[in-house]
Amino acid sequence: MSGSLTLCLVWHQHQPWYIDPETEEITLPWVRLHGVKDYLPMALLLEEEPRVRATINLVPSLLDQIEAYAHGRTDPILSLSRKRPSDLSEADRIAIVDRFFMANAAHQILPYERYRELHAKRSHPPAGTQAHRAFTDADILDLQVWYNLCWVHPILFEREPEARRLLQKGRGFSESDKNVLLDLHLAWLKEIIPAHRRLAERGQVELTTSPYYHPILPLLFNMERAREALPGLPMPEGWRPRAQDADEQIRRAFERHERTFGTPPKGVWPSEGSVSPETAEALARAGVRWIATDEEILGRSLGTAFPRDGYGHVVEGSALYRPWSFETGAGPLSMLFRDRSLSDRIGFQYRTWNADDAAGDFVHRLRVIAERNGADDAVCPVVLDGENAWEWFPGSGIHFLRALYRALSADPIVRTSTVSGFLSARPPTRVLPRLFSGSWIYANFAIWVGHPEDREGWSRLYRTAAYFDRKMAELGPAGTDVVRKAWESLLRAEGSDWFWWFGDDHSSLDDDRFDELFRKHLAGVYRAFGDPPPAFLLEPVRRPRIPTASKPREPSGFLNITLDGALTHYFEWRAGARFHWREDIGAIERQTEPAILSTHWGFDAETLYLRADFSSSAPAAFAQEFAGVVRLLHPAEIEIAFPGEGARGDIELRRPGQAAVRCGGWARGAMLEAAVPFAALGVKPGDEILFHFEWPVSGGGTERLPMHSALSVKVPDPDFERIHWVV
Repeated sequence: MSGSLTLCLVWHQHQPWYIDPETEEITLPWVRLHGVKDYLPMALLLEEEPRVRATINLVPSLLDQIEAYAHGRTDPILSLSRKRPSDLSEADRIAIVDRFFMANAAHQILPYERYRELHAKRSHPPAGTQAHRAFTDADILDLQVWYNLCWVHPILFEREPEARRLLQKGRGFSESDKNVLLDLHLAWLKEIIPAHRRLAERGQVELTTSPYYHPILPLLFNMERAREALPGLPMPEGWRPRAQDADEQIRRAFERHERTFGTPPKGVWPSEGSVSPETAEALARAGVRWIATDEEILGRSLGTAFPRDGYGHVVEGSALYRPWSFETGAGPLSMLFRDRSLSDRIGFQYRTWNADDAAGDFVHRLRVIAERNGADDAVCPVVLDGENAWEWFPGSGIHFLRALYRALSADPIVRTSTVSGFLSARPPTRVLPRLFSGSWIYANFAIWVGHPEDREGWSRLYRTAAYFDRKMAELGPAGTDVVRKAWESLLRAEGSDWFWWFGDDHSSLDDDRFDELFRKHLAGVYRAFGDPPPAFLLEPVRRPRIPTASKPREPSGFLNITLDGALTHYFEWRAGARFHWREDIGAIERQTEPAILSTHWGFDAETLYLRADFSSSAPAAFAQEFAGVVRLLHPAEIEIAFPGEGARGDIELRRPGQAAVRCGGWARGAMLEAAVPFAALGVKPGDEILFHFEWPVSGGGTERLPMHSALSVKVPDPDFERIHWVV
């Protein structure tokens, strides 16, 4: 009916392959911790609202690791948690104090009195590797419990009395308390797959898959596809098509999915939304009926764009909010293209909103789409990671998701559907003339092949693959078991996650571990054939990070800024300081410019002024709905945020564990301009402020400017203008 709209929610669930091929240990705890905080709770929250339909994408390598825990595998954090404090070595105690605060401080640590006390103890002298000396055995035991407790989702506290008892107890935990909690973790992990199977069997949820180890399929089929969006991009040394690997990643994914859930998947979320003509054909040949990716891929394929108005609504969405068919050599493949703005609102913006207001805003935006584009085949796909956003939400997102699902259940205009359910009733009538090759992050593959480290990783993979091909040809059918084992190692090394962490796009405390795991998987190919790994696999791919020595000039005078999101006159920012992205360390290695090209800053006697200049190549919605922050690193940890819609609003200052404070103001237009009172920051003349701009990247992660350093400004004293006065 006219004016109606179908919402297809797609939650993508994925973790890297953390299992060490030599020790068989799960080297990092994130499958387990996200399992009890996200994967099981996401299913349980949907069960509460049976009228809401959704699609959940489960990557096969994630399913393998969930089941590995059920078969007795452990991770280092779980092993350290099991140990009695009196049995811990000094190295163990250092590791616990170092690693057991790896959680979102605002939502997982500071709300809890005892955990907050332990966090404060860790944050004060003795610092560094000596911090553990301040922790008694009782402190260590409470820390062991609290780190595992803070990852438990509120819905599990509601359903499990023992977990609720531990939360209420708060401190003075016993060994028995600790083991009860850790046993609950493992029991909850065992519920994840059955819970999803129940949802699928009753038709509320469609379960889909991705290539087995989450590779970027277009780069396996044809690395030169990366040049469609990035002309002139250097190719990795020795690159060659790995179509047989890509097909095997697809085949194994289908086999794993059918073995687990009883039926083959109808749909696939290509890793990182990465598509190309070869990828589409291979998926269609495997029996895939539909895939989804980002709106910018559709725009690039049609040679158009989807500009948005001042409220973030697509001006003309008749192409975006429809299913499409793409004709491949293996038959037609249905395609949906996600609304990036709505997806990113859930992923990055609603975290600071009141839950009911956020849900209301989301449904209101869907109604606007229905009003402007509504018809029988109108569909709005919203696709995002199903775990990464929630640690930034109060209550791991429980309040928002409950409010959202209630609102969707009750709405007469918007109906929810699984993707296959929608396409069965309303198959595409439009044929895509061509398919642009790219991912859901800026419609290119820069993150996975744009940096010299990425290309070095690929070169090592290609050298190993060439060795694999030679050995396979030598052994033939007689070497089937050996070949199978070697191929498994190669397929694991093709996962997207290793390349995600190479280069300067993203960084984590575990960068070196990811580098090591990548090289261990490649080494496993050689070991499977009985050969020692070559020397090139012993050297890290990641290069040492060298901090920049360049320093932007300091402000030369007081600013007089009109907050209007535009350069009001030529001299408005002339007395301020400026930093351009090309001045950043490693900028010469970037293949694309960042969404923020440059930053300006300065002051008057009472106010800090900040400015961000947006790239013209960034999506229009980036500037219109900027969800980034200015992060102060010194003298206090403070987020300067710009909440709200439209062209202007109040600054919001967010300190860990404290209520947000409104002050100053911001304006958004061709640029972002902001004014923050020094008094609100708690700084005085002479204090040095260190800061950087930080913003979310579609598909997960964040980007910074500058990337490897911080900008600085000194709070002016009353004589600043007199001293810096010039004719």
